[in-house]
Amino acid sequence: MKSAGKIVKIAEQMGGVARALPSKITPMLAKTGTEADLVTARRAFELKFDGARAIVSAGAGSVSIRFRKGSEVAPDFPEVVEKVKKLDAVLDGELVAYDERGLPSFATLAPRLHGGLGDAVSFVVFDVLALCGIDVRHLAWEQRRQLLEALVGFAGDGALVPSVVFDNGPALYAWACERGLEGVMAKDRASEYRIGDRSSAWLKVKPSEESDFVVVGFTRGEGSRGRLGALDLATFDSEGTLRVRGKVGSGLSEASIAALLPILEAWSIQACSAAGELERAVAGRIFVQPRLTVRVRYQSWTPEGRLRFPTFVGISQARPEDCVDGP
Repeated sequence: MKSAGKIVKIAEQMGGVARALPSKITPMLAKTGTEADLVTARRAFELKFDGARAIVSAGAGSVSIRFRKGSEVAPDFPEVVEKVKKLDAVLDGELVAYDERGLPSFATLAPRLHGGLGDAVSFVVFDVLALCGIDVRHLAWEQRRQLLEALVGFAGDGALVPSVVFDNGPALYAWACERGLEGVMAKDRASEYRIGDRSSAWLKVKPSEESDFVVVGFTRGEGSRGRLGALDLATFDSEGTLRVRGKVGSGLSEASIAALLPILEAWSIQACSAAGELERAVAGRIFVQPRLTVRVRYQSWTPEGRLRFPTFVGISQARPEDCVDGP
């Protein structure tokens, strides 16, 4: 990395400490905010990327890419490894793929999350935890952002794609909503980076909710959707029982149906594995083993515990047992 000594000096002057980070790093998480949290000078604002959260550790020519749950996925993303292999840093960001509009899309990224072929993936970095052995987690977000921007400049050759920071939260939120994106992150400018902590220092402001669900069946549709009309969804409740949460058909493209059908048909079973009443299936229904998980965006929950206005986003990387969201 070019000018490593200079960036180390900047970090030390800010109060960074030469010490090793924990061997296991779980990303700092955000609490849910509201549009009122977007009107403040105390926070800076970033687009909430529709991708896969990852901690990237690079040094001595070695690169590790770990998802939030800790799984190592560097071999699956050689283009990211190639970009960051000359760095000496621990970074927090999002693996992102872009749709035909040039906007981040989880559906576009999904095939790559399961080791398949797909579009190129970028690593959009929004925080730095360590630089050249200097721990900077305890510095203010604003200071870490300065170090990140310096790192981007020193790295050169487009090695890093930094998230863009805005001062006008409401305008960014309106832009994201118009394009059907996930929303906005509002970050306290004075906040430290706390590994594994879900803190109000970081807030996510979303136009709708988004969660992972277990697929327990699928219905036949009509016309071009005759093979697959909708997916039957379920999550585990507080007692560990898998319960039906409705179905989703909106958002299923021909490409996603083609990817889903071979998996679902191979896992067909005779009866539903989830408790609860299924919605009517005029053209027929096939039950499947509760092994596949999908990401779904929705507006809210009904009093009966079903999703309102769900939209399919993509195949998820979550484990079935981690799908525990409910009303």
